[in-house]
Amino acid sequence: MRRLVALALIVPCACATPRSNKVALGTGLAFLTSSIVLGATAESDGPGLAPQAKLALVAVFAGTALTVTGAIGLLRDPGPLADETTQPPPGPEVTHQRDLEAMLLRALDAAAAGDCATVVSVTTELRRRDPHYYDLEVLPEPALTPCLTPGPR
Repeated sequence: MRRLVALALIVPCACATPRSNKVALGTGLAFLTSSIVLGATAESDGPGLAPQAKLALVAVFAGTALTVTGAIGLLRDPGPLADETTQPPPGPEVTHQRDLEAMLLRALDAAAAGDCATVVSVTTELRRRDPHYYDLEVLPEPALTPCLTPGPR
């Protein structure tokens, strides 16, 4: 019995992610539920506890330990071993690059629709925001050339 209780206390201490805390919480609730069933069906022939009742007590201790530690783990900050799938927000350079690419796509769509006024407006803004990007990405774009070259249209 002591070993089972010790195991129930040690295992959730290693829970470092929200997922493992949820597993500990769910397992603890399952232990508590089974302890109720075991306790309700226990039959005693004498003054001592029936084996089923002793098992129910073990399930209560283990279930309580797992439930409490799982719940505490979910309530507190999960720490450095939290879900590694969570990505940090993009930095300003990435956001700037995405904005430039979105504007270039807008200019290309306008050029495909024959809307040279929008192409000139968007590419002028691109040149203002990032002259280097304008020189490397916008000027060489063949779809924009008809709208960006001076002359009759």
